[in-house]
Amino acid sequence: MQTSTFCACTLPTSSGSSKGKCRVRFTPAPRRSQHVVYVRPHASGMGFGGSPRPNQDPDTAKMEQLHDILSDAKSRGELWLPESARESQRERKLRQEQEEMEAERSNEETAQFYKDFGVAAEDQLGYEAPRHKQLCPCGGGDFKLPYMECCEPLHTGQAKPRDAVSLCRARYSAYVKKLPGYLVATTHRDNPDLKGGNFQKETESIVKHVKFEKLELVSIENRGADEGFVTFKAGMKGKRGIIGGALQETSRFVREDGVWSYREALNIEFLNTGNSPPPRAREIDI
Repeated sequence: MQTSTFCACTLPTSSGSSKGKCRVRFTPAPRRSQHVVYVRPHASGMGFGGSPRPNQDPDTAKMEQLHDILSDAKSRGELWLPESARESQRERKLRQEQEEMEAERSNEETAQFYKDFGVAAEDQLGYEAPRHKQLCPCGGGDFKLPYMECCEPLHTGQAKPRDAVSLCRARYSAYVKKLPGYLVATTHRDNPDLKGGNFQKETESIVKHVKFEKLELVSIENRGADEGFVTFKAGMKGKRGIIGGALQETSRFVREDGVWSYREALNIEFLNTGNSPPPRAREIDI
């Protein structure tokens, strides 16, 4: 049941007396956290909240005074809320202030600990390396390059893969960085995965629900200048029933018109954690 709070205010009438009164009613609006304010005259001839008496001009001073009363109530805030809401608001504010103080104190203690024991910045909890120093998800190759110098130029189109290995690394980083567009664009038009179904949506689903953690190159084989085979192992975690563990795949890459693309997967093996049987491997003879 909703309750209303009345605030009676004595305002001077046009004759200078204080017989006129206004009634300001604060009523909670249904199904909303805000409140509605109703204003009505308590005595006739107030000049606001209704029609003025005949032959009497509206008194703008009383309107301004009422406006000031409402503005003051709104600025304080509490007059617009019932007692129960005011109490919970104060408790919430106190709890928030206490949590902020505890967090600040904890940060100060942690910073002092790092200072006393000489912990390097990169070894501190929550440390995030600058963007130009963040290691590429693929591992950065032999030179441990950062992402912006390794796979990012391939993802943005500023550079092209120079061989099968660089495309394999770029595609893995695209999975980590959740770039399904790059994965689709670098898939060969004759790839079996493009036949039937919606390859775009399937790729987006894998990128969304699977987290790849580490890339390990097992073997590399080049057959001429336009064909290469890369066997790799990728750590992975999934949700919604997707098996986690590791994926080992032998991929075939081809180069046509100077552009490398992912032709097909020759062998796929899922190495799970033993919680459920792995899917059957898919093999293609070459």
